[in-house]
Amino acid sequence: MNAMTKMLFSILALSLATSCYSEPVIELDVDGEIDAGSLAAIRATLSPADKEAFNKALQSLVLRIVFQDGADSDAPFAALMAVAAQGEDAMEIRRKRAASQVEGLSASEVIKAGRELEAAADERKRRKAEAEREAKQRKAQAKQAYLQRLAAGIRFDASNFRREELGFFESNKVDITVENKSSMAIAGITYKAEVRTPGRTIPWADDDGMQVWFSGGIEPTEIVTEEDRLSGSLDRDFPEGAVFTATVECAYGAKDEGDMSKPLFDPPEGECSNIRHF
Repeated sequence: MNAMTKMLFSILALSLATSCYSEPVIELDVDGEIDAGSLAAIRATLSPADKEAFNKALQSLVLRIVFQDGADSDAPFAALMAVAAQGEDAMEIRRKRAASQVEGLSASEVIKAGRELEAAADERKRRKAEAEREAKQRKAQAKQAYLQRLAAGIRFDASNFRREELGFFESNKVDITVENKSSMAIAGITYKAEVRTPGRTIPWADDDGMQVWFSGGIEPTEIVTEEDRLSGSLDRDFPEGAVFTATVECAYGAKDEGDMSKPLFDPPEGECSNIRHF
């Protein structure tokens, strides 16, 4: 047998061997569940890295079908609880449905499908993160626009922070001054405040949602000062040199028949809410 003949026989043998080989695939047992023997046969042909990839991908595929009805989801635990609440019979039906959908898949097909699922999940996370960033940016822009409207509508000042005796005890007070530069009457404001020693990173106390209501309100062009008795963490002794600062948060108009006042200057959602005062 010459060299050419030997080469032809080798090629023929290789071709026959290749045509006779087929990758082992996932099979079902008599109960319609994934047959463990078929999985063992598949894993026996895989390298350690491919075996790990196969196991991970198969788990992702089955769980997606069992707990999410094949839908994409980033909340598998919630889906798991929802299915578990349906009872064992529903779980068995879903498990067999999953088995039927992966029946006949080879290791390479399972791994490919698993990678596609992973890529889709990564893309959903990317889009979600992008949407959250955009929403956060829009919220910040809306708040900045509101603060500009608020600053154009009123001038706010907190001064004369002091501690005074009130009978048998003492209390902190501050004078709140508001100038109404808008065309609307102002009934009250809320503000946030803190007491901090200059140079210190953390304030001694801070609080938001502090309320001041002005008797008779503040008509356009009027300037009114109201003494505000502080409460909560702001009403205690502070070290000498501590400084009180405050920033207005919301301004409110006249109350309605239900003693509710609506915020002025069109605040964005979540910034200021209707508030009750008497």
